[in-house]
Amino acid sequence: MLGLIKKVYSYRGEIGASAFFLLYPFFSPKEKVLPWTFLLIGVGLFLRAWARGYIGKESASEKMEIRCLLASGIYKIRHPLYLGNFFLTVGVLLYASPPTFIFFLTLSLFLIEYLSFIYLEEVFRKGKKSIEEKFSLKKSLLEVKTVFILLLIFFLLYLKTWKGS
Repeated sequence: MLGLIKKVYSYRGEIGASAFFLLYPFFSPKEKVLPWTFLLIGVGLFLRAWARGYIGKESASEKMEIRCLLASGIYKIRHPLYLGNFFLTVGVLLYASPPTFIFFLTLSLFLIEYLSFIYLEEVFRKGKKSIEEKFSLKKSLLEVKTVFILLLIFFLLYLKTWKGS
């Protein structure tokens, strides 16, 4: 089981992108969007940028390796990047307006995937020492990639609302 979770972790980005394109036909964004949809996305981006400011490139690794435990800043709580991903996913789903079944199926699969990652990290973290790390704005700017991906998603969803399509 741990081997399967490690494999899924290695391809987590590809899984998310594939899921978006598989579900794209079910999306029907509305022209009028609830403001708290963007609040959820903003909170997700904020949490990811804040967490990335501590962990840096290490969070983008394809291998799940834990050399030490961060115990400073936002890492005083567990898994802030995953929490940010959750807010982003919910916000994008609310914006994309899939059928209710697809919405809850996607959220369920997200939770299964990320709870599996959390389980695996908890297994790997045993016996690791905690370290304090300082926040780095330079590291947090690595989240530009996430912003770019979100802009691409919004552009593709906008194309669905365009009157000519």
